[in-house]
Amino acid sequence: NKVWNSTTSTDWNTVNWKPTNVVPDITKCVLIRQPVILDAGADGAAKSISIETGGSLQIKSPRTLTIDNNLKNNLTADKVNLESDANLLQNNALAVNVGSITAKKTTAPLLNIPGTAIDYVYWGSPVAGQQTKGAGGFSPGTPNAYFFSYRESNDRFYETGDSNFIAGKGY
Repeated sequence: NKVWNSTTSTDWNTVNWKPTNVVPDITKCVLIRQPVILDAGADGAAKSISIETGGSLQIKSPRTLTIDNNLKNNLTADKVNLESDANLLQNNALAVNVGSITAKKTTAPLLNIPGTAIDYVYWGSPVAGQQTKGAGGFSPGTPNAYFFSYRESNDRFYETGDSNFIAGKGY
């Protein structure tokens, strides 16, 4: 096991890991008890990760954090942040995660001139339960009539009636 309890650094890729000063790999379970950021240097890996009181995890672009099994966030969603164009990969599709995370995605400004030109962004949903439309939705500036889902059977998009994302579905 590896424990991040450093008060002198927040860099995942430093040697502040305990009990030995070695950055974790895919064979090590990780406990995070102080803020840590995967930013500079190499990508990160762990067998499993648990965010404990006092800890937080931020994954910045263009970094990737690969977890073999589960992610357990014992705190609020803002304590695990996946920045735009960063990646969180999970090898075990049957692993059960605990808690919520915050995933941010920044897009270029969209052209929205009804009847003339309307840009779009295609989202894939790796999550379930996130509200799709409205003020509390995933994209609060998008009019409800412009929120579509993809139907693979005929390769077309249709206005979605889904009030929440469905895991694995494209919008």
